[in-house]
Amino acid sequence: MTQVTKEDFKRVFQKMDKDGSGKLSVKEIATAMEGFGSYFTEAEIQEFIKKYDKNGDNELDLNETINWFNTVIAKRRS
Repeated sequence: MTQVTKEDFKRVFQKMDKDGSGKLSVKEIATAMEGFGSYFTEAEIQEFIKKYDKNGDNELDLNETINWFNTVIAKRRS
C-alpha cells in the first residue's frame, strides 16, 4: 500500500471543507461520506465527531481528521 502523507490528508480535508473554515461540520462530513457511497444519519455523525473531536467544538479540524483517517486505515490493515 502507498504511504499516505500529511499533505495527502490535507488535500482531502480541504476538498471536504466546503466553507473553508478549517473545520469539518456534520453537514460537510455527511456530504463527503455520501460522495464515497456511505450514508449516515446526523446522530451517527455527531457520535463519530465526539469520538475524534479533542477540543470539544463539535467539528473536526485537520489534526482531528488525520487521527480519524489513521484509525480507519489501521483497522483496514488489521
